[in-house]
Amino acid sequence: MIAMTLLLGMALAMQDAGATTRPTPRGRPQAWVTDEDYPAAAMWERQAGAVAARLDLDAQGVPTACKVTRSSGSAVLDSTTCTLMQARARFNPARDAAGKAVAGAYPFTFTWVLPQGEAGFGSWLYFNQIRITGDGRIAGCMAQSRGMGFSRATGGVCNRLGAPVSPAMMALLGKSGAGATVQVIEAHMVNGEAIPVIDRPASKPFYERKIRFDVDAAGNVTNCKLAGGAAAQDPLGLVLHRCHSGFRYPAQPGGRRSVEMTVSMYLTHEPPPPRDPAEGPTV
Repeated sequence: MIAMTLLLGMALAMQDAGATTRPTPRGRPQAWVTDEDYPAAAMWERQAGAVAARLDLDAQGVPTACKVTRSSGSAVLDSTTCTLMQARARFNPARDAAGKAVAGAYPFTFTWVLPQGEAGFGSWLYFNQIRITGDGRIAGCMAQSRGMGFSRATGGVCNRLGAPVSPAMMALLGKSGAGATVQVIEAHMVNGEAIPVIDRPASKPFYERKIRFDVDAAGNVTNCKLAGGAAAQDPLGLVLHRCHSGFRYPAQPGGRRSVEMTVSMYLTHEPPPPRDPAEGPTV
């Protein structure tokens, strides 16, 4: 098991202007980050440590920003902490003297602790959920990895909040003006071993690709080929390398390992926005 300690709200440096009560966690903070969220890239590098950060909250207790105030020494762990806390942490808001909910802030410390022997290389799964607005901008992102493999959870589309999507993605959204959610499931089966389980949408993926490659004893990708599905780039630009040629994996003392990677993308449309009656009848 990966040991992780969450210490929320420690050493509050200042009272938020206008607030007489502080924000308090809603639900179970221990469930906001789990053992499965430890970035595999950090595992391989044996990275651990405490991240001190501050969440800015709106009047509904929803995080609007996260700033690292003391690094763990690992950029991956720092970024992952803020990404997960913004996506999952929710609070009862701060209140002013009149009892009105106001914006506030919440400092916290999160400690990532690695046990011995957790740098294995086995099957893993990368999951990304992206929200796109009706006008074609990336409005939210939640990413995590499961299993003992390579993690891209802190990069890619999660670093492009507010950016416009491609024309191909806009075409998939349609002209209703409604937003949508894209779920990306990237499954890596190593040496035929089972991948971690995840619930998949009932709908068919709008994009799917399967590749096979080997990782040699030095950690280099070899013998890479397209095994099925789309050969073209995906509409979100997530599958950057057809065969992950730009990645270097950990050395494999036991010899060559074979990897089969399948990327599946699912689209769920949001209901169209309500029509303004003042616009008159639709022709």
